[in-house]
Amino acid sequence: MDNLNELIKILDELISAYEVMAKLYEEKKASLIKNHYDELGVLDNRIIENYEHLKFLNNKRKILSNELGDENMNLSTLIELASQKDEHLAEEFSLRKVKINELSSQLLLLEKTNVELINHGLILSEKSLSMYIDAVEPQANLYDKSGKNVDTTGITMSSVVEEA
Repeated sequence: MDNLNELIKILDELISAYEVMAKLYEEKKASLIKNHYDELGVLDNRIIENYEHLKFLNNKRKILSNELGDENMNLSTLIELASQKDEHLAEEFSLRKVKINELSSQLLLLEKTNVELINHGLILSEKSLSMYIDAVEPQANLYDKSGKNVDTTGITMSSVVEEA
């Protein structure tokens, strides 16, 4: 019973960490939309830190689940196990399962949206770079291999015309 109560506390911490991750993904989405690329590095670092915290909490959950019989025990199994001991405890697990499912769907959608925004930004950057290269390329043809200006606007005379 103590392990089940401890698992509820860990699930609450996981839910809080997932909520933080959702906020970070929302901030990242806003930065991508507004082209605030300077904020992205800071946000990515915060996302990585939160991810490490999620891994730590998940390892704690696995240890407690292992003590209950299976380290990969899912919430449905926990609900069944808890219902055998205390119906109120089973209801607590059920509430957390619903919340975690909602958060995972939200995080999945935000992650897909952010990936699409990043891909769109890459396409726009590539097109901009292409335009700049196309604009500069004709200027590059005005110089020879040694970097000297090749004047193509003047009249070139052949040696025959010069002698006449």
